[in-house]
Amino acid sequence: MSENVQRLWEKIKTDKIDYKLVDGGNQSNVYLYDKFAFKSGREKEIQKDMRIAELAHKSKANIPNIISYIENENVVVYERIDGTKIRNLSYDEKINTAFEIGNQLRKFHSINYNSFGEPVFDEKSVYGTYNTKEKFINDFIDTFKNISQDSNFKDLIEKVCIRLKECNSPPEKSVLCHGDIHISNLIYYDEKVYIIDFGDATFGFPGTDVTEAYLNYYETSDYMAHKFLEGYGLELNQLYDSSIYQGILKRLYTRMWHEENNEIPKWWDDCEEDYYNYRCNKLINIINDEFPVKI
Repeated sequence: MSENVQRLWEKIKTDKIDYKLVDGGNQSNVYLYDKFAFKSGREKEIQKDMRIAELAHKSKANIPNIISYIENENVVVYERIDGTKIRNLSYDEKINTAFEIGNQLRKFHSINYNSFGEPVFDEKSVYGTYNTKEKFINDFIDTFKNISQDSNFKDLIEKVCIRLKECNSPPEKSVLCHGDIHISNLIYYDEKVYIIDFGDATFGFPGTDVTEAYLNYYETSDYMAHKFLEGYGLELNQLYDSSIYQGILKRLYTRMWHEENNEIPKWWDDCEEDYYNYRCNKLINIINDEFPVKI
C-alpha cells in the first residue's frame, strides 16, 4: 500500500493526475485523490497532526484513519472522508447532527494530559497561551485601544472585560482539545460526524472548545445549541461564565475587525448583512443578560 501511495504522491506533485487541492490550515495543503487525502506541510506540523490523530483514535472519536506517512516529503496520507461539511448542510440537517457533534467532542476530550505520558506539544491554561486571567484581559484592552471611538463594539467590549474580571476562574483541567471546532471542520458522512483539521489542537481546558462550539450554534439557533450541549452531556448552567465571556471577547474582536475594514466575513454560510447583524445581536443578548438561562 505505502509504495502505491508514494507513486500517487509523485504523480500529484508533477500534475500527472487530476486531484483536488484544499486548504489544510497552518501553512499546509491537502490534496484529494480517489480514496486518499494527502496532507503536506512543515515537519513539525505534520508530526503533530499524526500525534493528534493517534490520540483521537484512542478516544474513540470519529476521525479519518492514517493510511501512510511519506517521511522524506513530510506528507501524511489519510483516508478520504468524502462527505459534506456541516456548514453546507441544510438547517434541518444541522439540527439533526448537533447532538452527535457534542457526543464526538466529548469523546475527543476523554484523553487526559496526565494519562498520556510525555507530551509532544505544550499544555495551555484555561486562558489559552496566557498564564492568568489578568494577562488575557490586559492584552485585549491593549488591542482595543486603537478601536474607533464611535465603534458599535467599543462599549460592549469594555462591558465584557468588566464581567470577565468579576468571574471566578474555572478549575484547571487539561485534556486533548481541538482548538478550532467550527462547522467547517466537521464532516457528515454515512450517518456519522467526523472531526478533521488538528492544526490548532493542544492539551488545554475543555470549556474553551465547548464554549466555541456552543456560541457557534447559539448565534444560529437556541435549539441547535441546546442539542449540542445535550450530546456533550452538559446543561447550559454548567458552562463556566468566564469561558463564555472569553469566547464572546474573541468573537467581538473579529466582528470589530470586520466593521473597521468594512467587510462581512466570506467564510460564513450566508454573507448577507442581515444575517451578520443577526449573529452580532445574539452575542449582544448575552452581554445584556438576555440569555435563555442565567450563566
